[in-house]
Amino acid sequence: EGPSKPADAVALISHTELGGEGAVVTYGELRQRVATVQAALASDGVGPGDRVAGIVANDAGAAVAMLAATSLGASWSSVSPDFGEKGCLDRLAQVKPKVLFVSDRYSYRGKVHDILGKVASFSSLDTALDSVERCVVLPYGDVGGVENDMLALPAWWNVVPAESYVAESNRSVSYARGGFDVPSYVMFSSGTTGAPKCIVQGPGVALNHAKEGALHMDVRSGERVLWYTTTGWMMWNWLLGAALTNGAGAVLWDSDATYSGFSRSKSTDALFEVADRAGVHVLGGSARYYGACAAEEIELPHLENLKGVGSTGSPCPPSAYAWLEKAKPGVPLYSTS
Repeated sequence: EGPSKPADAVALISHTELGGEGAVVTYGELRQRVATVQAALASDGVGPGDRVAGIVANDAGAAVAMLAATSLGASWSSVSPDFGEKGCLDRLAQVKPKVLFVSDRYSYRGKVHDILGKVASFSSLDTALDSVERCVVLPYGDVGGVENDMLALPAWWNVVPAESYVAESNRSVSYARGGFDVPSYVMFSSGTTGAPKCIVQGPGVALNHAKEGALHMDVRSGERVLWYTTTGWMMWNWLLGAALTNGAGAVLWDSDATYSGFSRSKSTDALFEVADRAGVHVLGGSARYYGACAAEEIELPHLENLKGVGSTGSPCPPSAYAWLEKAKPGVPLYSTS
């Protein structure tokens, strides 16, 4: 909401390996879609204190689900669809979601994977996710309809495609008001030292994302931000928070950073190619990725709008700073690790 977010301004752009210039959602469309899903969630009894979760690709459908859930005062948790059974259930079983969103498929390095069949094959769904009362299936990349077999999923989940998940149309988004101690996101530790631990964030995290976007990365209304991430990493929440709170557009890239969805081939500079095509102003990725670009002395595309590059995940190597200054003089590299 707000004057810095006119209805025709770009809010989300979903890019996948399957090609195309990206599925665009304006702020006006985003408000309408969030209101529609919010009404459907409310009709399923979702409200403050409930949990909504997703095994979802990095696209606009997942962003809409998250925004609709949190606007009702429920909390949101998500895992990336490339996680295996243990990776998904060790996390989601802890939050006991009432509603589960699942992407129908995803593509990685040129191969399309069936998520619905994968989830249906999990051996302990009847105990780990016995809390699910509704499952909503999202079309991959926010394009077209659901392509894989929803009947593979448990019948007691009351599975519906996203296009049918409608309880009320022509309504505006409403917001449940609560204190800073109300859970908004339940994120997870990496799981490298035992089972993943829940990390609960309240509404104040949105203020932090807004601050980091505006003051640390100079994100402004009308600009575009891309951070390479999956829905299983906190940088996905950061990307949406930093972009949308400041009236910018979030560019959602669901792929390998080194695989071009345009040429359908391996390319170390694929992430920069997407950034160039999307007119990105602020780009983020991993220190390891920038180190690989430096090692190969990658030549960057024009990147006319680019004004800052962020790095996280581990300390950025000195070679990455030298490479970026040579490849894109004057564009700073910010390391947040």
